[in-house]
Amino acid sequence: MNSKFLIASIAATTLLCGVSGIATEFVEDQMAVMEMDVATEDRLHDLMTVRGLDRPAFDSLHAEGNLRQRRAYERKDIGKFTTSFGATMYAHKNICGNPSNVRVVAETPEEFQTWRSCCPDMAVASTTAAEVTPGTCSDTGVEESCQALLGNKDYKTELWMLEDMEALGLSFLEGSSYWWNTHQRSEQFGHIVNRVMNLFHLKNDEAFMEGEGGSFDHLVSTRMVWPKKTAHGRNMIEAVSGDIFEDSWWRKNEQLQQTLGSKDQVDWVCMRRAIEVDWGIAERTFWNKEQQTTWLEFANNYFEDAPSTAGDANCAPPIVKVLYRVEGSGNRLTQNYDALERALARQGITDYENVTVSSATSSEGQIGAFRDFGLMFSPHSSQLKNSIFIEKIAAIVEMRGTYPGYILESPFSMGPDKQDVIYEESESHLPDFDTCPEAHGCTSQKQYKTDIYLIDERLDAILNGVLDKLRSQCPEWAAKYPSASDTPALAVPTPYDPTTIVPVSCTDTSPSCGTWDELNKVCSVYEDWASRFCGAFCKFQC
Repeated sequence: MNSKFLIASIAATTLLCGVSGIATEFVEDQMAVMEMDVATEDRLHDLMTVRGLDRPAFDSLHAEGNLRQRRAYERKDIGKFTTSFGATMYAHKNICGNPSNVRVVAETPEEFQTWRSCCPDMAVASTTAAEVTPGTCSDTGVEESCQALLGNKDYKTELWMLEDMEALGLSFLEGSSYWWNTHQRSEQFGHIVNRVMNLFHLKNDEAFMEGEGGSFDHLVSTRMVWPKKTAHGRNMIEAVSGDIFEDSWWRKNEQLQQTLGSKDQVDWVCMRRAIEVDWGIAERTFWNKEQQTTWLEFANNYFEDAPSTAGDANCAPPIVKVLYRVEGSGNRLTQNYDALERALARQGITDYENVTVSSATSSEGQIGAFRDFGLMFSPHSSQLKNSIFIEKIAAIVEMRGTYPGYILESPFSMGPDKQDVIYEESESHLPDFDTCPEAHGCTSQKQYKTDIYLIDERLDAILNGVLDKLRSQCPEWAAKYPSASDTPALAVPTPYDPTTIVPVSCTDTSPSCGTWDELNKVCSVYEDWASRFCGAFCKFQC
């Protein structure tokens, strides 16, 4: 393999932020790298190695790629706008950020008055500006920027005057910065892919680059750390960010640090113009089929040693794989593989392969793992974001022990629905709460983090539809697995007795079923599930 990455020695740049200390090396962050932040991830669900300098094709692809001719519109320095491919973005003017705080900087008393009028709920941190009584807002852009900033509860957002900023020795990063703004503080692969793909699509949108967006000059991640563990994530960031990677800033403990150049840690990074994606749509990796084509052309060129399924066939090979986790917040295992094996056997499928990808897996390994299957079963896992590399018609079944409606739309399905990927969610399996990796017990939040016991008929209901689609679209599947099996030994076990897999101590007077109903919400959402797997056993009726 030819060397892909050139470690560049770069002279210390002029520091544009307030220095509070010198770091001799970019050491590993003190936080648990793979652990998810509990409260902030719940809000997200409710809403919803160095640069490759020997890759000149990157710049040529962005300049000359298969881009549609789109209308160019006037650049917006502040407020909400929508890209030509449908993504809602926000432009913020004159803001300073760190892992816990955002400060809007008013350059004049008039601008300060505008912010007080259009954003009266924003606290004032300025010691130099006289307090004013908010009036009528006449600036829609300021009002929209305000709504986005105050809607993010991860930061304390306040208003400064320019004099307050200058008193700390701060100055702005000029031009436009891509604000890598996420709930997640630690290194998390799914959030990395989300922002990488958003940045990629923006850089390939002529209308955005020539109008609303303009070129990006910097990348600033005020909350997420630079990914030290996930080489695949680093490679993707370096590939897509291009030249601005040299001036990217990432959280380091409770400060910020530049990835290249100066290793100074600073308290604030100030951006003249910051562009961020609306968090409500941040999970989407593709907005249309053309974006997938452009991305695969780029990815296959950049990751040239990764396996590719490009060719005449329209479908991925008829191979079944089961993805299992070995790290992160809960391994989310299937405790009764025999149920999965029965479901597959009922479709005439007698073998499958276990596969895992982790932070230690190379980019080539992770890309290859998502290109040599036709059907994958997986828990709710950020590794599924690797579906962006799928080239052919394939199917993914996400298995969870969550009640219907707990996750309205899996974040991992937002993108495959624009690819040739059949993505289905198999939920309402039995959660094993004893395996919850967090202190809250996964009973009212993070229910997808537990191990699960599969219910045959719940899995069958999804698998039947998936195989019908694969057989109708892919001759390979129709030839190898033409129809379901009617072997009596493979029939769904009836009646189903949950006591065989879930230890429960319950009598007529026990509160166990009432507690189960309250915590898992099954009675109000899915009466059949509750009455059969709880009520019949505990004599509790929904």
